[in-house]
Amino acid sequence: MTGQGQARKAGGRGGDLLVYALPNLAQAMASFGAIIVFSRVLSPAEFGAYAIGLASFALLHTCFLTALEAAAFRFRPEAEAAGAGAPLMARVLGYWVLAFGAAAAICLGWAMIAPDFAKIAPAVLAAMAGMSLARLVVETRRAQLRNLAAAQISTFLALGGFAIGLALALTTPLGAAAPLHGLAIAGALAALLFGRAEIFGQSPRFANPFADPMLHYGYGLAAALALDLGLSIGDRFVIDFLRGKEAVAAYAAGYGIAHRIIDIVFIWLGMAFAPRLQAAFHRDGKVGVAAQSRWMIEAMVAIALPAAVGLAIVSPTLIGVLVGPDIAPAAQQIGPLIALAAFFQGCSVHYFSEAFQLAKRPWRRALILIAPLLVNLGLNFAWISIWGLAGAVGATLVSFVLACGLMMGFGRRLIPMALPIARLARPVAASGVMAAALLGLPVSDDLVGLSAQVLVGAIVYVAAAWGMDVMGCRRDRAGLILSLTGKAV
Repeated sequence: MTGQGQARKAGGRGGDLLVYALPNLAQAMASFGAIIVFSRVLSPAEFGAYAIGLASFALLHTCFLTALEAAAFRFRPEAEAAGAGAPLMARVLGYWVLAFGAAAAICLGWAMIAPDFAKIAPAVLAAMAGMSLARLVVETRRAQLRNLAAAQISTFLALGGFAIGLALALTTPLGAAAPLHGLAIAGALAALLFGRAEIFGQSPRFANPFADPMLHYGYGLAAALALDLGLSIGDRFVIDFLRGKEAVAAYAAGYGIAHRIIDIVFIWLGMAFAPRLQAAFHRDGKVGVAAQSRWMIEAMVAIALPAAVGLAIVSPTLIGVLVGPDIAPAAQQIGPLIALAAFFQGCSVHYFSEAFQLAKRPWRRALILIAPLLVNLGLNFAWISIWGLAGAVGATLVSFVLACGLMMGFGRRLIPMALPIARLARPVAASGVMAAALLGLPVSDDLVGLSAQVLVGAIVYVAAAWGMDVMGCRRDRAGLILSLTGKAV
């Protein structure tokens, strides 16, 4: 049996959700570890500069390089079926050289007019290069349904980037740039260790970018993702402009805790379900999407909604425990509404937007997101001036809800994604029961009390979900288990 066949068989036995649980757990550890450690190791001003550098890295990477990673995933199966997997990657690498050059020019140009950014610009560029090359390898593995290999590389990137960044922060004078250099080194090592065939086994091939459907798809998707990202991180730049880097530090820490937990849940679900949804579409068209997406949205709501509701209630305690004491009081204001906003963004990005990917209409998705982004920026400038960080949180929630509604409405015109209201009402009701139980508990300010709240919330939700037969857990336990382990769709 080939390595790819073994990977498919292993993925079927272990289940896509279980395979991708490991890298998402690693990502959670790295994300929260970064906030816990760097909010203490770095000064508030340095942590704010790190948050701006990380946001800049994410924005530039998304605008210029994510398109090529998406193309490596979306077009690899077709290329391999035609025996053209290697030429496809050579073409992707050729475009990568051009795209990274453009990103570097913008980054360096920005550094010339912003002296504070100039201190961190080299680390931003290094992180972009290393992480993007590694992500090309990950997306190739996912396209080949080698989910275990993709999960292993993703785990290495998350934990390795954090560990190396922490070592640099403790032993060098790099300051705010240290965590970004950690990402750069981890990405370069992953590309060298796992991507010799894809990245270093062939020469980049330069083609006419204006005539390549792969780029039309990839950059349409990147434009939409950049607008999604703008909704998430644009407020940091506004806060920096209006309130300074210490305010950015508090906002980034509170946002990072509350949003990242829900984001990781959706990424986990999306990584597991997106390949199945794509396969169902190619196999059975819109009929296959209807069947697969019904299960997908039900699982997302049943898992992510209680996480968001519970986090909204306990986030002040969680942020107080995890974040450095210099910025924790301000950061605690951020958590509750951001946790709820993250749920709407997750549904938008990881579910309703799939209609645009499957229909190969990413540019339409990008155009739709212009309105929420403008609303977000406008409300940020207006509300931050009046209410400070609370105004930024309110602007985020309004814009995320608007984006989710637009994605749902316009996406259904292309490919109707299932929305079984009656079945979704069950996890919503179960989450309400859990919220009532949590609100009835005494307010805690330490880790022991927080752990008790989480345990009570989990027990109450599981009991309520069982009683309401969420996802058929009571009536069809065997079918649910088979679906979760990848043996039935």
